[in-house]
Amino acid sequence: MQACTMQQLLCPAAKDGKSAEPPLSEEAAQQLSNQRLAAVADICVHSVQPGTQQRRQDIMTELNDDMKMLPPQWGKSPMTATPEDVASFLAGSWLPRHGGTLLPDGSTQAAPQSVANAASNLAAGFDSLGRSGMWQPATQQGNPCRSSLMHTFVQGYGKKLFVQGYAEKAAPPLTRQSAAQALQKLATSAASMPLGSLPQCMAFRQGGEVSLLMASALRGADVGKLQIQDVRTAGGQPLVPFLEGVGKLQTGDTFLVQPYGLKNRQEANAGSVPCIVPAEAALNFCLWLLCLAKSSRRLGQPLQQHIFRPLESTHGHVFAEKPLSSNCLARSAAGADGRRRHGWPHHAQHTAWCSAACCPRGGQHGAAVGQGAHLVGGGHEAQVSGF
Repeated sequence: MQACTMQQLLCPAAKDGKSAEPPLSEEAAQQLSNQRLAAVADICVHSVQPGTQQRRQDIMTELNDDMKMLPPQWGKSPMTATPEDVASFLAGSWLPRHGGTLLPDGSTQAAPQSVANAASNLAAGFDSLGRSGMWQPATQQGNPCRSSLMHTFVQGYGKKLFVQGYAEKAAPPLTRQSAAQALQKLATSAASMPLGSLPQCMAFRQGGEVSLLMASALRGADVGKLQIQDVRTAGGQPLVPFLEGVGKLQTGDTFLVQPYGLKNRQEANAGSVPCIVPAEAALNFCLWLLCLAKSSRRLGQPLQQHIFRPLESTHGHVFAEKPLSSNCLARSAAGADGRRRHGWPHHAQHTAWCSAACCPRGGQHGAAVGQGAHLVGGGHEAQVSGF
C-alpha cells in the first residue's frame, strides 16, 4: 500500500473523476456553526434537572430586568456585569422580594442557603453566556460570581442573619407512619404494572431503598453501596439467594446489613447493623428485596452484585453495575412522603421502633432466624409483590 503524504491527506485528490468539495461560503459556514452550537446547547441543557434550569433562567431574567432600569449610557447588562453589579442586584432587588424566613424580631429574610443557591444559579447563568472562569479585576473578564466579593457577600449574609437570631432547622424526619402509607401506595401501583417491566423494577427498587433506610438508620450513601453479600440473615447467608430459595423470615426475625464503611469509621471497624423484620408489610424490606430480585430476573437483568443499581446514562433501560448515588436515594425519599426535603430517622428512633411495642421479640437484635418461618403480610403480601 502506497503511503500518503501530509499534502495528500490535507488536500485529497478527486474521486471517481469528481473534484473535492469546495469550501463553504462564509454565510453557509456561519449557519452550520450555529446549528452545531444549538445542538450542543440542546445536549448540555439536559445535564441538569428542568427545575434547576428554570431557576437559573428566572434569576438571570430578574438580573437583566433590573439592569434595564439603569441609565442606558451606563451600558449595564449580564454581558458586562461586574461582581459589584451582581452583589448590588442581590442586596437591593432580589433579597427584598425573596424573604421567606421569619426572624425573632418579626422580619422575614431569605435564608442563607437561599442566597447561596441564588449566587450559584447566577454563576451557572453567566457560564451559559460564555463568561466562565475566575473573575479577573484587571481585565474585567470572567464570571463575576466567581470573585472574592461574591464569596464574601454570601458568607457575610449568613453570619449577619445568625447575629439577628436565625437558626437552621433540621429537615422534617420521614415518620414511620408516613413511610408506611407512602410505601403501601407504591406497592399498589407496582402490582398494577406489567410483571418484570422496567417501571415495576424501579418501583421495587424505590420501595427497597426507603424500607431499608427506615429499618437500618444508615446514611443514603452507605445504603447505595450495598452489594448482595452485604445483607445477610442472622445465620450468615446472603439474603437475596436465601429469599429466592426456600428461606423465609417472619415478623421479629433479624437480618444484618454490613456497610462498606461509615462516614466517621474506618471500613475495617464498620460492624453489622441488625435490622428487625417489621409487622407492617409495606415497611418489610425483605418483601421489597424479594420483589426486586424476581422482577429484575424477569426483566433479564438479575441482581448480580449491587442491590440498588442506577440506570445507565446512555441507555435509560439498562441497569449499571455500580453503586446508587445518595442523591438518587434522596429523591426516592422525597417521593415517598411528598416533601422536597426530609430527614432519615436517627439511631435513637431506630432503637425505639425495635422496642417491645412493635417487635414481638422485645427488640432483641440478633435472634436466630427460624428456617421454617414464614414471611408474614397476609393479604398485603400479594399487593406488595405483584406475584
